[in-house]
Amino acid sequence: KRGMDLGLAIVLILLFVPVLAIMALGIKFTSKGPIIFKHDRVGKGGRIFQVYKLRSMYFEDNEKRTRRDADQSQVTIIGKFMRRFSVDEIPQLINVVKGEMSLVGPRPHVVSEVAEYEHWHRRRFDVLPGITGLTQVSGRKDLKVECERVKEGMESREEGTQR
Repeated sequence: KRGMDLGLAIVLILLFVPVLAIMALGIKFTSKGPIIFKHDRVGKGGRIFQVYKLRSMYFEDNEKRTRRDADQSQVTIIGKFMRRFSVDEIPQLINVVKGEMSLVGPRPHVVSEVAEYEHWHRRRFDVLPGITGLTQVSGRKDLKVECERVKEGMESREEGTQR
């Protein structure tokens, strides 16, 4: 799996160089601040690493942002395009090359969200986080952080052990 991740990530980086160049120019000419946004996330084994993204928000707002439900007025014009087509995620291929992420796996969560995890949520730290996974193909932002079906299943399992 690591070999496939590494090989595909390198090929994809090379293929996306023109897109990254256009997006970098768009970011630079439409707002101040860095092109790449780095954010602490929790990965395999609970280790904290920096995930790379193309900056889609105004720079001063990036510093305050802790949740994915940011006010849309904070998102730049080019950021709206990048988010719609997930172009802002392309730099995470660097995380894959570095071995911090895989192409497919559970998305890495923000450090502050992990503090709210139940014990069973922490199973996600058994594997490398991924650029894409079940959440991305199941509706992304339309899903709650806690899938209701999983939560209900865990609650009924707990009730069964208490009887």
